Amino acid sequence: MPPTHLYVSDFTGNLYVYTLPLTASSTPTVTLAGQGALAGIAISQNKLYNGPFVFQLPLTSSSVKTATLTTTSSVVSDAADASGTIYLAENMNSTCCIDVYQGGATSPTFTLSGASVDAPFGVAVDSGGNLFSANVGSIGYFTAPVHSGQVGIIFGRDAFNEGLVTDASINLYVADGNGTGTIDYYHPPYTIASAPGTPVTIGGKLWQMAIGPDGTMYIASQTPNQLDVLTSPYTSIALAVPTSFNAYGVAVGP
Repeated sequence: MPPTHLYVSDFTGNLYVYTLPLTASSTPTVTLAGQGALAGIAISQNKLYNGPFVFQLPLTSSSVKTATLTTTSSVVSDAADASGTIYLAENMNSTCCIDVYQGGATSPTFTLSGASVDAPFGVAVDSGGNLFSANVGSIGYFTAPVHSGQVGIIFGRDAFNEGLVTDASINLYVADGNGTGTIDYYHPPYTIASAPGTPVTIGGKLWQMAIGPDGTMYIASQTPNQLDVLTSPYTSIALAVPTSFNAYGVAVGP
């Protein structure tokens, strides 16, 4: 069954649900006030992950957390792979890490750290289970199966990498969080020599990103506050949905 909702987090701990497809006048059908985190969102096995918090779907205005994951530091971005493994990017403790949770664990199964995870602001997993980390100044890359002690590699240009997402062809899209409104594009295979093409500028201050199964891209944007909707090849905004809040995380789900 195709996803029917877009889930959005903001800077004050609120969560919002939009019905897809979006229009220029779309507003949230559900607002869950004060229960979330200033962090990205991941959807896995009918659960919503927002920072360290876990919610059962469907989300309602009275939903409560069903679990809180134990973390190494402060979470800024969430990702999930097809097996249900959860990845939390954390960057408030020096350069910190990515905590990995397997098999429904609420404490990290293992933690990735080192040069390939340098103050990450975003984390993404492609359809093959390969892991990407949006570091300050580089992209970290870990090939599947991601495992304890894995070192990974880094590539890319020296940018303030924020959100990132992959499409069905495992192309990588990275938002520059410096307020320049640019997106870097990378294409597989990924090596230490991988470099982006000419960045595409769409404007605004870009945060987290998501791509639905139909290939539609969603970006949380600030200045102005809106949800950017892009279609392939993602070179311009196809639709802008104004928001009354500062959106940060986005995810597509049931």
